[in-house]
Amino acid sequence: VPGVLIGINEHLAWTTTSADADLEDIFVEKLNPSNSLQYWHDGAWRDMERRVERIEVRGASPVEFEIFRTVHGPIIKWDKDKGIAYSHAMSYWGREIETLRGIAGFWRARNTAEFARSASNITSSHNFFCATRDGDIGFWFTGKIPVRSRDADRRLPTPGTGEYDWKGDIAFSEMPQVINPKQGYLVNWNNKPAPWVDNADRP
Repeated sequence: VPGVLIGINEHLAWTTTSADADLEDIFVEKLNPSNSLQYWHDGAWRDMERRVERIEVRGASPVEFEIFRTVHGPIIKWDKDKGIAYSHAMSYWGREIETLRGIAGFWRARNTAEFARSASNITSSHNFFCATRDGDIGFWFTGKIPVRSRDADRRLPTPGTGEYDWKGDIAFSEMPQVINPKQGYLVNWNNKPAPWVDNADRP
């Protein structure tokens, strides 16, 4: 990570563990029988985005391959016999700079309130903790968790035809967090932050 992910400044110290937020889904794209590079979304056939990646290989010829994307994400698997493709949706895609902005905010934070404002920018799945020189401690569960359709079965790939698309992110204020808990300490090790947090990708 560019910068200091775990560290101290003159006002507080902070650390992190890996969290368990569900930030990714697989969408099933319905392909046009007449053109497999089109998919059905919101009542119309749409062209996939296409680009060619060229990888230089020392001592051998360069390797080129095509990348295709839908509104949900890059295509990771084709099943043209069944007229479908699978795309990989990631809530943090294209928003990585927000995480770096949040981490940079930690360096200047003077109290738990300022630390929390910076934590709200983190798009990746982390548990963040800080302890201040004034004796305050805090915990924040971060990551841009999608607001998913209630009709989608999260154990399975999501239909990509538009009806089940994500509707923004869960508000940071609704994420697990606490400042100065009654027990006077915080314990965590890469685990769920609260019993009610749901991740359908985990048992």
